[in-house]
Amino acid sequence: MYKIPESFDFSTFKGRTISQISFGLNVIIIFFSPEVYVQWSGRFKVSRENVKTNFEEVYPVKSDFGLLAFLEKKVETVYTDENRNNLFLIFDDESVIEIIGDDAFESFTLNVNGIKTLV
Repeated sequence: MYKIPESFDFSTFKGRTISQISFGLNVIIIFFSPEVYVQWSGRFKVSRENVKTNFEEVYPVKSDFGLLAFLEKKVETVYTDENRNNLFLIFDDESVIEIIGDDAFESFTLNVNGIKTLV
């Protein structure tokens, strides 16, 4: 619905390690620290060991979507697409989580030290 602002500082995520992954009724949250996390409730993709999996929604939660394998993984690179809709998290083992924005709905939130960016 909204775009990732051009002023958003992706370096906050670089070098951080996933310390917690939480699943709620309609939401997934990846914590890098209590003050830095990504929360989403829509479409996303996971790429690990040359296998790419697309997930159209997070409800109902019947599995971990392959995300538990990302615990303790370190972020190497973070970027957005040219439309500033999607977030790409690339990890030290070259695995990727892509969180996909939606033009019609709020899709994800980036929280950095209490400052929330809604996309």
